[in-house]
Amino acid sequence: MPLALFPFNRGLAQVAPDKVMMTLKMRRTHASIPMLGLSLAGMLPGEAGEAVESALQIGYRCFDICARDANLAAVGTVFRKHFLENQTLPRKDVWITVKTKHVPEHNVIDDASAIVSTLNCGYVDLIMPDWMVAEGATAYHHPSFMALWRAHEKLIPPHNRLSRHIGVANVSRSKLEGLLLRDCKVIPDAIQNEVHLRLQMRGLAHSCQMFDVPLLAAHICPESVCDTSLVKQACHRKKLTPLQLSVKWCIRRKLPCVVNTSDPTVLQQAFDAAVVHVSDGSQREDALGGRFLLLSQAEVDALSLVDRGPPGRLIGAELSDYWDT
Repeated sequence: MPLALFPFNRGLAQVAPDKVMMTLKMRRTHASIPMLGLSLAGMLPGEAGEAVESALQIGYRCFDICARDANLAAVGTVFRKHFLENQTLPRKDVWITVKTKHVPEHNVIDDASAIVSTLNCGYVDLIMPDWMVAEGATAYHHPSFMALWRAHEKLIPPHNRLSRHIGVANVSRSKLEGLLLRDCKVIPDAIQNEVHLRLQMRGLAHSCQMFDVPLLAAHICPESVCDTSLVKQACHRKKLTPLQLSVKWCIRRKLPCVVNTSDPTVLQQAFDAAVVHVSDGSQREDALGGRFLLLSQAEVDALSLVDRGPPGRLIGAELSDYWDT
């Protein structure tokens, strides 16, 4: 999965012309997802709208949205202003991920159409069923989920253009390898799981790398960043906050990540950790090689000691019971 660089010299963000952000190219379409985005999970409508506006002004071009939250209309109002009314930002420059939790009696295409309409975005870049379990289900039922996945396959070209990509959220390594990749017609364009310093999911990351399916890290928030002596030492040595260290750790591992905060100061700190300064072609190559932005392999190896989760599994027995039977 190759990396590329995204410039910020288009649109409304007041970002210096020598600043760029790494992006990860998707396997099927070669579209690029920025390595840092904003998660709106759990935010109230007013909070979410203000967070999106602040993030856009800072330079964020990736947004992660939960369709079951009550903030879609507020986010759609901000998108309509910038994409349609003021035309201050090209739609193609923004990546929008939407996670859904399927209700059995609902039509997947109708639901996706309603989401796109509410967000005023024309299409979404990635849509993924969350939990891979229907609303109200008490256990995973593979035939039911594969029927749901087949319906999602109809959201992308050539059937529809409601979404450019489809993926799955919160799937374990065993179900990814043993069921989904075995039976799907369209291989997921991405897998998204909670991944951060405390829950590094190395087994799942290895499987995703083996099958060339990008693993997306969701969602980093200040509360999820562990405050061990090892992290404190690394932060002191590199003059970073724990959140910034976690962002750099994700990018070093080629894991596009999203931060879950509405605090403009924290958004700016995370953004500063994810961008690089380049002025010529050689520096761009250095940036892609990680020499300016990222942690060394030795530092990544050292930080593996703070992992508190079993490799390749969801944390918490009540969650892993859904998958690792």
